[in-house]
Amino acid sequence: MATTQMTPEIAGDLRLLQYRKFLDPKQFYKSTGKKKPPKFFQVGEIVEGASEFYSSRLTKRERKQTMVDEMIDNERLHSYAAKKMKEIQASRSKVQHIRHKKRGAKR
Repeated sequence: MATTQMTPEIAGDLRLLQYRKFLDPKQFYKSTGKKKPPKFFQVGEIVEGASEFYSSRLTKRERKQTMVDEMIDNERLHSYAAKKMKEIQASRSKVQHIRHKKRGAKR
């Protein structure tokens, strides 16, 4: 197998595969244990069968150039990311409020 030339699109897709466990909380993905991308890999295209025309086919509007573009356009992913961001901000604001309260009591 020949080495694949690393382009920004392929690098983004590999990074997306590396962090996919954070995108879908209910799906378990086994960790690869590697921090750098693999040296040898191949990129392909999934071709749907004729029986999947109405069931699991992406329409032309839903198809994008890269996996990253598809994930950016995914509505379910946006709602999950927004919910997690609100949780993080709420927990951080509570910690800052408690710290500010403690500082004011000491003065």
